Amino acid sequence: MEFIEHGLRYVFISTRGEITRGFPTAFSAAPLAERLSTVPLLMRAAANAAGTPVASQPEIPLVWPHPEGTVRGEGFEPLYPSAVEASRQDAKLYECLALVDAIRIGRARERKLALDLLAQRLRGT
Repeated sequence: MEFIEHGLRYVFISTRGEITRGFPTAFSAAPLAERLSTVPLLMRAAANAAGTPVASQPEIPLVWPHPEGTVRGEGFEPLYPSAVEASRQDAKLYECLALVDAIRIGRARERKLALDLLAQRLRGT
């Protein structure tokens, strides 16, 4: 976990691509998508009440490019070329790899949440 937290994003550098069809990853995929989607709405509501603009998450999802993908979004290179096919066979692996991608590309809050959720999955809780 220490390597994942501190070294992963430097060894497995994230690469974004063009808009394409694929499978959601990082904060665009479950389990992060549900947890992060309500925060920008709350921030926007508070900003509107205060009269100040607040930047929110990007509207375009991050996806692993794949011709059979279910979502159109910004391409994001997976951790390993066969990760997409392996994830299509195993939902738990898919969630773990999506969390790993959030650690690779996310901001501090997203990385922390992804680390906590990944640790829970690896412990089996």
